[in-house]
Amino acid sequence: MDILGIKQPHVSALIRNRAGNFSVGRLMEFLTALGQDVEITVKPTRKARGEMDVVVR
Repeated sequence: MDILGIKQPHVSALIRNRAGNFSVGRLMEFLTALGQDVEITVKPTRKARGEMDVVVR
């Protein structure tokens, strides 16, 4: 909890996949605080509509 700078009920909400109270930027801050690198790549698509992927290594 101290690492993320949030109170325990918010940590519980994150664990239960209820991240709606946090912005994307704040979620990325949590990941970096937990020792993770965050990379977002935007590139053109050849399809009518682009796709989104999340890759965890």
